[in-house]
Amino acid sequence: MTMRPDPTFHASPKLAMEAPPENFAYTLLLVPVSVTLALTGSVGWIYVSSALVLGSLFVREAWRLRSNDAPGAAMGVFRASIYYLAFIFMAVAADQLILR
Repeated sequence: MTMRPDPTFHASPKLAMEAPPENFAYTLLLVPVSVTLALTGSVGWIYVSSALVLGSLFVREAWRLRSNDAPGAAMGVFRASIYYLAFIFMAVAADQLILR
């Protein structure tokens, strides 16, 4: 049995060049949904302010993707989503450590 390279195999993942219009709507809905955690009383002002700021930055990147079809725009939204998730978890931890 011999191993031959597969010419159809591509090792690098590719992002979609076109973003469906729902992506912006989902990102826009993320902000109020993330703030509703404050209604439970389990988080304070640190989390709420962080969720609003981070959410607005994420929405800005999604808007850029909607209005710009450049190849790097999709990577900007991907990067913003990673930063959003990391920093929102940090905000929850900071809120619990400082205010509780």
